[in-house]
Amino acid sequence: MKTITFHIGYAKTATTFMQEHVYPMLANVNYVGRFVDKFGDERDNLPWVYEFAEKLKLDKDQLLSSLNPSAIQNHLISHEVLMRPYKLDKALELLASLNDKNTKVKVVLSIRNPLNLVFSRYVHDIMTGVFGTYALKDALDYEGTTECIWPMCSNGIVNKLWRKSPFNGGSCLCNKYKLKTINVPYYNLSLMHDKLTTTFGKENVHFLILERLKEEQSKEIDRLCNFLSNEVNTVSINHELLGAPNNSNKRSDLEIYKRLMAENESNGVLTHLEKYFNSANEEFARKTQFAELKPLGYF
Repeated sequence: MKTITFHIGYAKTATTFMQEHVYPMLANVNYVGRFVDKFGDERDNLPWVYEFAEKLKLDKDQLLSSLNPSAIQNHLISHEVLMRPYKLDKALELLASLNDKNTKVKVVLSIRNPLNLVFSRYVHDIMTGVFGTYALKDALDYEGTTECIWPMCSNGIVNKLWRKSPFNGGSCLCNKYKLKTINVPYYNLSLMHDKLTTTFGKENVHFLILERLKEEQSKEIDRLCNFLSNEVNTVSINHELLGAPNNSNKRSDLEIYKRLMAENESNGVLTHLEKYFNSANEEFARKTQFAELKPLGYF
């Protein structure tokens, strides 16, 4: 049976490190996902990924034909555009529709403390200037009703500045007001756990923990290899050839990061956001039996 594992996100959770240093080196896995070289340049060998992200259409024949040349039956595809707040349920349903008597679908979601993730992405927006300067409190959408369809917005600015994507235009709040809408429930790990396990089955969902990847890299990657392995192939990696996760994108030491952190602590935005995520993280830890999340500061 053919096994297709999708690493669907989140962005800013060492996905580039995995795509550049880990996935291409896995034994008994045909990695056909997003590649990032040492210069940060991207190469995507699966054009259907962008069609999927933009129009939520999945050409099953095109996808399977791109995997068929490999003699290995264990396939891995990694790209963050596979999962967006915009029509998330529909995207997951399309990926799950690949399941049949000849194909098994599994998913990997790399995670980090959601409070840090949301704030890191906010600082990233401010630093790039793609959406101008906006207040974090104005962007937070706790109901998940004004879904941002980035990167399909900003009138092509994103296309020109980074990601080299084929998206054109858009009509969401980002485009109209230059305000990034942050769909808070999208980063709720308890809700995401329920969506993934309901759609794919609990045994077919794996959570890769960024903080553990930094502190216990070998153990966390071995845990992933155990998940990727199947009855035919044992997935493994030579840890001696791996380095530490790339910290080139680290922003916490920058003055702008410290300033924005201080502002959003003093106005209570981060406190409110932390309470929301603490509760969700605690529930997520219970569902997954991840006892290490509390010592890692998730709640």
